[in-house]
Amino acid sequence: MKKSIFITLMILFVVVLLTAAILACKEQKNVIKVPIVISDQEVDDRTEMQLIVKAPETCVIGEMVTIDLTASNCDIFRWKVIPETTDFRIIMSGQEALFTSRSPGKYIFVIAGTRDGILMPLKVITIIVEPSVVVVVPLPVLNTLTVKVKSWLPATYDP
Repeated sequence: MKKSIFITLMILFVVVLLTAAILACKEQKNVIKVPIVISDQEVDDRTEMQLIVKAPETCVIGEMVTIDLTASNCDIFRWKVIPETTDFRIIMSGQEALFTSRSPGKYIFVIAGTRDGILMPLKVITIIVEPSVVVVVPLPVLNTLTVKVKSWLPATYDP
């Protein structure tokens, strides 16, 4: 008798587990599971999955900077700029971005890429915008006498 109760409880336990598993699968059928790769080494060992960023470390105000991901072979790219700016455009299906700044400061770009649904490790780059150097060339001070004397000289005269 004890053995039959034990078998009945085991069968009931298996049925409950299977029912819970089936319900969980039905609830998550529209959810896409994306495995997250934590280590850069895992990605670097597989040459088909890399997120490669080419960008300068500094620029000056008004200079247009290209941030290039074309060497990467990801399917989808996502960008985030901190602080947010309107002087930032993503082009070429997310493989390149153009950036310029109106004021000096530090801008942080967070870039994510996926390949076949697998998320690459995030890349974070910082571009420092430096104030542009304006060269001031002093203009000669012309007084009215100098202007009058130069007007009397022939046009081909070179002092």
